Amino acid sequence: MKWQISAQSFNPGMPTSMVLGPRAIAAATRDLRRALGTQIRQLRLDAGVTQTAVGRASGVDRSHLSRLEAGIANPSLEALIAVGAALGSDLSVRFYPGSGPRLHDRFQAPIVEALIRLLDRAFIARPEVAINGRIRGVIDLVIRDPGHGIVVACEVQSELRRLEETLRRAGEKADALFERSPGDRGARLLVLRSTRDTRALANQFQATLEAAYPAPTTDVVGALRDSARPWPGSGVLWARVERGTATILDAPPRGVRLGRVASGRPEGRSVAGTHDSEGVTPGRAHVRASPLPGPLPAAGSVREGHDLVGVSDSRVQPRSLPP
Repeated sequence: MKWQISAQSFNPGMPTSMVLGPRAIAAATRDLRRALGTQIRQLRLDAGVTQTAVGRASGVDRSHLSRLEAGIANPSLEALIAVGAALGSDLSVRFYPGSGPRLHDRFQAPIVEALIRLLDRAFIARPEVAINGRIRGVIDLVIRDPGHGIVVACEVQSELRRLEETLRRAGEKADALFERSPGDRGARLLVLRSTRDTRALANQFQATLEAAYPAPTTDVVGALRDSARPWPGSGVLWARVERGTATILDAPPRGVRLGRVASGRPEGRSVAGTHDSEGVTPGRAHVRASPLPGPLPAAGSVREGHDLVGVSDSRVQPRSLPP
């Protein structure tokens, strides 16, 4: 059984700019009542019992049960739980994703747009990819490199209200996506809007985020711009949004240690025009042509201004460039 709040549950003082008007809410409630009534009646008939017997076992008045089956009474959760238990069924209350929320994160669309514009032509980008089945949800952007068998699930967040929930849901949706393409190598990207709060959280939970997204930011950006570069694995990207326009940063914002390169590693090829949290500078973003082996250094062992190279995701193994 599935249940949804009725029109009467809404605050009558809410503004008139609701995403659904009172008539649409009333119609949806009526349809849901009828669907519930039909399901209750079918469960009762399958069990071969009368309304009187179900009412006696559940404590719900027989006349009220009759109205429930007819879809003309608003059932309470208590009544549904009791009737379901009497008929050997459990009540499940949950929301199922539809075509997407009516209320959107206003920063997400420009960030996705900037990320798509960044991509090498070899990549195929698909925004808003629905995941159905055991795990339900929507992945903000899926990037594929058919030539190298790489699929990347991208989640875009303008703020991190619950880090653990964000990581868990992103992992579940990515795993469900990878199950669709068992022959491809999967990776995940977390794209964060650079704000004081997100930068502070990235530093506070650096080790946690590095465990889920170990690749250096500069390596990920370089691989997205040039598909001939080895894919470094799952990583965190940063975006700056100003006046409705987003820019994907080539390196972590100033003051953020997450995704930077560890000290003592040799520098590789460079990409001119590095972005940072203050804007575009004529510096260089160092990107290795081929990864180096070695474990990810522990949190606190990285120093700002250096890049970590050669960290690969457990799902994605780096590929070598031609000589």
